[in-house]
Amino acid sequence: MMDWRNHISTDPAICHGKACIKGTRILVSTVLDNLAAGQSAGDIIGFYPTLCENDVAAAIAYAAELAREILVMDRHSAQLNAEMSDALSFQTTFADESAATRTPLPSG
Repeated sequence: MMDWRNHISTDPAICHGKACIKGTRILVSTVLDNLAAGQSAGDIIGFYPTLCENDVAAAIAYAAELAREILVMDRHSAQLNAEMSDALSFQTTFADESAATRTPLPSG
């Protein structure tokens, strides 16, 4: 399996730190946008002759890894949200029960 890290870099001084193909200012997102638009790897390399097929494959591998990270984070976030919801539900129930047993203060 290809290690995309050999082909992609981020540097705050280049393209505002966005992921680029190493040695270029070609954004990974540009490569992916072209693929999404139906361009072949060969077409993209024709548009950007400094790229090679491994650079295009690395962009895809990079996107796949990001997608996996997002899915893991989403699952983790869903679990945290459920736990927080349970905790808030307990607090609300406790507060409602406490309010129901309070004696109102005399007005006046």
